[in-house]
Amino acid sequence: MDTVWSEGVAGYGLGETLTLTENTEYKSLSITHFEIINGYVKSEKLWADNSRVKQLDVYKSIIKLFFFVVS
Repeated sequence: MDTVWSEGVAGYGLGETLTLTENTEYKSLSITHFEIINGYVKSEKLWADNSRVKQLDVYKSIIKLFFFVVS
């Protein structure tokens, strides 16, 4: 991994969100999938020292499509 995304707030990031918004300017482009790698995976130490997603809820507009619980 060259880089990571972090929510940038104090604490464990509980309740934080990531929003993907369709860009209508580029109609010829479409996203068919995206990948989330859970945890700070630059090194084993950083992975162990940082939080990871425990539950992920996926919505389209205001409709919850599904959720994952990570154990």
